[in-house]
Amino acid sequence: MTNLSDIRMVCLSAFIAIVGLGVPHKGFAQENYAQMPCPLTLPWDGEVEGETYDCGVVTVPENHDIPDGRQIELTFLRLHTTTLAPEPDPLVYLSGGPGGSALHEITATAMLYANMQSIRQRRDVLFFDQRGTGHSTLIACGPMSAAIGVAAETMDIGDVTMEELEEVIAGEGDMSLVLSICATGYASEGVDLAQFNSISSAHDIAALTEAIGYAGVYNLYGTSYGTRLAQVAMQETPERLRAVVLDGTVSPAVAGTAETTTKVRYHYDTIFDLCEADAFCSETYPGLRDRFIAVLEELADEPLVFDPPMVPNAALRRRFGVIDQIEPKFFADFGMLNNGIARGGLCRLPARDYWSDGKPRHRPFARHPRAWASGGGGRGAAASWPGRCLSARRCLHCTRPEHPDCDGEGTERGGTGRAGG
Repeated sequence: MTNLSDIRMVCLSAFIAIVGLGVPHKGFAQENYAQMPCPLTLPWDGEVEGETYDCGVVTVPENHDIPDGRQIELTFLRLHTTTLAPEPDPLVYLSGGPGGSALHEITATAMLYANMQSIRQRRDVLFFDQRGTGHSTLIACGPMSAAIGVAAETMDIGDVTMEELEEVIAGEGDMSLVLSICATGYASEGVDLAQFNSISSAHDIAALTEAIGYAGVYNLYGTSYGTRLAQVAMQETPERLRAVVLDGTVSPAVAGTAETTTKVRYHYDTIFDLCEADAFCSETYPGLRDRFIAVLEELADEPLVFDPPMVPNAALRRRFGVIDQIEPKFFADFGMLNNGIARGGLCRLPARDYWSDGKPRHRPFARHPRAWASGGGGRGAAASWPGRCLSARRCLHCTRPEHPDCDGEGTERGGTGRAGG
């Protein structure tokens, strides 16, 4: 059996060959700001690149303590204010993840764009891809997958066989192997991965705003992980901040990956806990948690197969595409959609879906919450539910129009909705 270190060296050599072509070798910055064509365009009516919005790239130190050292690039999109007498302090949007692309969010999420319009009436709004993400200097371990093919096709891999390479990558320790090789590969190119963190990103915000002409204070709007970054900025650069909005706060005291698994469970646990605490729901759906677990166990043994496959609504289609079967993993991915689905995550079960032959099916993907609450409908019922919940926390509440959080149509009162991870 080939030694694991031999396999590691083969993959590392191939990975370095790939990354060496893709990592920019930035020297010392002469001009640290330049305008550029927008990598993504705003699709909304009335938006004209160069007139109502523009894009650019700002060069900042990889290590802010070594300003003359290696440089990285930050790409931004700026929504121009609609007033002729704007406030001098812009608002900077901080996306979640970490790893989310602010440029992608503002060009693809109608609700986020709509929410920024009232702010835009008085000041510019900036969206930038944080270091290591999106259209800024990117740190990605994706080339590791390609390294296997490169190693097999273009390199002398000695006693290591293609089957052994694939077995290691697909095995139990695949992630640790991939990440260790990825980190070593970037380090060999001079990249200091220790600088790709929230503290450095907080100083990036200050450097970016100053470079494009906002030398004074600015405002931050963070969602999910973006709230964590905003809080770090409050500690690192308080003199530059005028106001901060935290939307879906993440505590800096909790390690970023400490709750990764529980985040998936949270959406379901919240619904189960709310149902158990609600007399109407607990009486109508006793033992909801246990029944759900039982369904997962059944699906693990025998997935639910759709023939023909089902095409869900647009929110689910972006992640799942055409659905030909449902197994337990589906619900983990489904739970992760909660923040991204406009106007309320899990509440917005598809109200209309299509089979793969293009014929619409006037029934929900599963029983619709309004049909659940009323005791009517059923799996084949038409779904004309008007409820629009803005959070999973109130999902059950909004199936009952008389609840104080909802108006007479079953719609949650207040809130602006949000997008982001």
